[in-house]
Amino acid sequence: MALADAKEKVLLGEYMQILEDPEGDWTLDQVRDQFASRFRNSESSTLNFGFTRSTFWLRIAVDSTGVDGSWFLVERHPILDELTLYAPDGEGNYRALEVGDTRNFDQRPMKHRAFVFGLETDDPGVKEYYLKVRGKGALNMMPALYSAKGLVEFTYLEQLMQGLFYGSLVIMLVYNLLLYLSLRDNVHLHFVMFLGGIIFFNINVSGFGLQYLWPETPKINEYFWLSTYVITLALALYSRQFLQLAQRFPRYDRLIKHYLMMVGGAFVLQWLMEPPGPITFPR
Repeated sequence: MALADAKEKVLLGEYMQILEDPEGDWTLDQVRDQFASRFRNSESSTLNFGFTRSTFWLRIAVDSTGVDGSWFLVERHPILDELTLYAPDGEGNYRALEVGDTRNFDQRPMKHRAFVFGLETDDPGVKEYYLKVRGKGALNMMPALYSAKGLVEFTYLEQLMQGLFYGSLVIMLVYNLLLYLSLRDNVHLHFVMFLGGIIFFNINVSGFGLQYLWPETPKINEYFWLSTYVITLALALYSRQFLQLAQRFPRYDRLIKHYLMMVGGAFVLQWLMEPPGPITFPR
């Protein structure tokens, strides 16, 4: 990937090579030497490995010849459990930068909700970078290169849109909470629960929770899925009471009750079942 020919942003997926480590115990030296020939070219700008126990290695060669200014490698999917960048140090060795939503926010080289790594672009020439990623959930990635200007513009626009989104939700939540406190009508309480679940879910998967609310307690990120049950329960209770299903449509009310029983069963299974097994990719 030649930075001199790039604009302010480059999606990296199609420029990367991928290696699957089924056991998850390979070292960087093994990946660079013993298993180097097993890397395969990516065919998409976004990377989706699905639910898997495997560790994946990504390799990208970046040519910084003729480049002015700083460039950054950005992984925009903020809920990866463990992500490590191996960057050349200019002396033939590699330094490891470890981040992830299971690690304290202060470990990140840049305080950003996404995973942002500065690249060494002062010295011209081709440099090879390696990314190591693994996690308990679905592994989805959107790696990109940004210039300093591109990163600032991306962050500014993103913060603006997210501020409008969360501001609207908080206003509705506070308004309905005040209505509940004034009227003591459970309809408004159920809607408050629904909005609270939506907010908690989104600040988890967007990375803002780890950035601003619990930077030293990343364990909270592992339980974002609990908010989906809060949302489901609140929506069902809201519908039953607001539409008066028990009095007006008893058949639909029974369906809602059965639906809630199924949700309760799914909640129990969520704690007992492991994620689906690994997906095997051709080598």
